[in-house]
Amino acid sequence: MNPPDPSSSAVLLVDDEDCIRDAIGRVLARAGRHIIVSSGDLSQPHIAGFLQRTGTPALLKPYATGELLEALSQLGAPPA
Repeated sequence: MNPPDPSSSAVLLVDDEDCIRDAIGRVLARAGRHIIVSSGDLSQPHIAGFLQRTGTPALLKPYATGELLEALSQLGAPPA
């Protein structure tokens, strides 16, 4: 069985534990998945730490549709 093509499937992961987010983020990145964090407060220590450790891009809420599309295009995600 071949692994799924990352450009043809989507993943949404939501977890409030740093260690789980870090581990799953690494797994998804190795699998070629794109990750963007969205938060109303990117300065929270656990969020800022996650972003710094993983290099994951982030969007500050509220954000416009154009900002989301731009972040996705910077990651190389194909348009839906």
